[in-house]
Amino acid sequence: MFCIQDLATSAKLAEGAKTGDTGHFGKMLLSVYDKRTVLAAVKEHGRALQYASNEFRSDKEVVLEAVRQYGRALQYASNEFRSDKDVVLEAIEQNGFALQFACEELQSDKEVVLVAVKELGCALEYASEELQSDKEVVLAAVKELGCALEYASEELQSDKEVVLAAVEQYGSALYYASEELQADEEVVLVAVNNEWKAIQHAPENVQKDLRFIRPGPAQLNILMRSSEPFGNLHQDLLDLICA
Repeated sequence: MFCIQDLATSAKLAEGAKTGDTGHFGKMLLSVYDKRTVLAAVKEHGRALQYASNEFRSDKEVVLEAVRQYGRALQYASNEFRSDKDVVLEAIEQNGFALQFACEELQSDKEVVLVAVKELGCALEYASEELQSDKEVVLAAVKELGCALEYASEELQSDKEVVLAAVEQYGSALYYASEELQADEEVVLVAVNNEWKAIQHAPENVQKDLRFIRPGPAQLNILMRSSEPFGNLHQDLLDLICA
């Protein structure tokens, strides 16, 4: 019969799962518990689902409780629920990265992918190629996390609207832009205004343009104290700024 000690033991088990320090008894623990105890465990620590029996990994109520607490617990669910849109949506709303564990069909579902990238931009990595080329999806991703530009199609890495949105969120996303946009004055200005050291991802002729390298006092102090913050740019920057 369920008691608070069972939940406490299950919680310790789930914590031990992080380091692998669970032992044979721990790995068997949730396999022999009844549903009430397993539900209590996954509500507290969703990752505990990995130690549930196949019966409970195939129980929608149990799986839903697990992914609501820890989205990436989706990886421990049966294949049936990794293909269940309701379950996957619950998982990615908690952690967009859970898109990695969804079936290919749902990784190609625009509604699902939009939810994932709005929660975590870099979930774009696990979207289908078709959706990595979808401007609406990619814009949503880079607005949440600029570096998600890395996973956009080459076409969208050359799209000025997309790249501007990315560097506005994270200046160094300039690294993933097309060569043409890495040399675009407007794009570089937005990137540098967001993160002044993003200048290192621009072409050499742009790097030496004083309009793009005006760090504030605090950033300049860091530059002055650093021996080589980003390669050979260090001395050139000092010479240009202090001239």
